[in-house]
Amino acid sequence: MKTCSHCHIEKPFIDFHNSKRTISGLSAWCRTCHKVGQQKVRDKNPEKFRAYRKKYYKENKDKLNEQQKIIARKRRKERPEIDRGYGRTRRAKRKAMVLEAYGNKCNCCPETIPQFLTIDHIDGKGRQHIEEIGGSSKLYDWLIRNKYPKDNFQLLCMNCNFAKGHYGACPHQAIFQEVHQAQDSWLSGIDPPR
Repeated sequence: MKTCSHCHIEKPFIDFHNSKRTISGLSAWCRTCHKVGQQKVRDKNPEKFRAYRKKYYKENKDKLNEQQKIIARKRRKERPEIDRGYGRTRRAKRKAMVLEAYGNKCNCCPETIPQFLTIDHIDGKGRQHIEEIGGSSKLYDWLIRNKYPKDNFQLLCMNCNFAKGHYGACPHQAIFQEVHQAQDSWLSGIDPPR
């Protein structure tokens, strides 16, 4: 047992962080007091703390990612059914929010089944954008955080998105153009029906 120098309550050793600065090897404040104290410091100067976190993350990105992988593996091993269910539910909710914001329908064809719909980068720089934000799994979060920008994003079904990416345009667009040209020529009297 050890007494916290801040709240003066005697607590078990496990309630104290490890510390190389003290003879006992434990911090002077208990975990609860330490957490409250750290929160007060962060609340006083949030910009400084945010800048520190960004800098620390840049300098230690590989180390932090490895730690997160270890934690995730351990969590999946201990409670696989909870972890899988939570991830699926969260992803489904985020996708539903994004689909609704972009109209729940493919911009190219009449497809409305949510499992077939996906976000398309209109300018064709999807791969570059995905790399900048840290992976495709973070795209929905990015769209939500940025209030669903419509200038460079649209909703397409997987077929239309694939065709646009590999062939430059979706076959639906060519069909629609032919239909419109036929209608225009018919309406202008060039080739009236018999």
